[in-house]
Amino acid sequence: MTAGDPPSARDVEVPASPLVTDTPLSFPDLCARIHHRIAAFLDEKHESERLTSLQAQTRVSLDVLAEALDKYRLSELSIAYNGGKDCLVLLILYLCALHRKGLTPPEPNARAETAIKCVYIQAPHPFQEVEDFVEVSVKTYSLQLLEYAKPMKAAFADYLHDTPSVKAIFVGTRRTDPHGEHLKHFDPTDSGWPPFMRIHPVIDWHYVDIWTIVRLRVYLARWNRRHASQPRAREAESKRRRGEHAEWDFNTPF
Repeated sequence: MTAGDPPSARDVEVPASPLVTDTPLSFPDLCARIHHRIAAFLDEKHESERLTSLQAQTRVSLDVLAEALDKYRLSELSIAYNGGKDCLVLLILYLCALHRKGLTPPEPNARAETAIKCVYIQAPHPFQEVEDFVEVSVKTYSLQLLEYAKPMKAAFADYLHDTPSVKAIFVGTRRTDPHGEHLKHFDPTDSGWPPFMRIHPVIDWHYVDIWTIVRLRVYLARWNRRHASQPRAREAESKRRRGEHAEWDFNTPF
């Protein structure tokens, strides 16, 4: 167990090798590796109610992602990514879904139609560890990421202006987050916000689910080092979970 793990994740052993190491993989190989590990987890038989529930939640999330890929072209989709564990799990599941759909070209960002679009709305006082991890994520997962250092509403408005093809954005909000209680898998933005479809594939995941999948199947060498060295970020996460979130936090209603 690493520092910061919830007690209920202590019984989850990390795999012998991380899902993503410091050795770069091609985009198709990376997505195939992710799919293999997620598929293996879904095929396992578990006596633990928590793990069988997590398997069910993972299948639901993959179904939501598949539905989004059926409803929208890849160029119309984006991910709100801030380097947090919820967004990371969402990204990993998205890449798994892309593999299932055969949407993993060798150079995804070579064409606008296949780019893996992401938007990063920077916190007012970002931790350097977070900034570094986001930068690493861009290289590791071949992300086409645009960054905005402004309040969320203005940031989304600018992002949609800069990427007019985007019609829907995946968000890693969970139901236990502030303002997440009544959200559905597909929700248009509220009145007064830039118009796009919010998609919440992990809306019904719990905190322990995120930690369990991170340790069980989405174990990342670089994430483990980053999280262990980030006490201030863990404190900020604790405040967020108590509802003390800032305007830039993705749990702001929109």
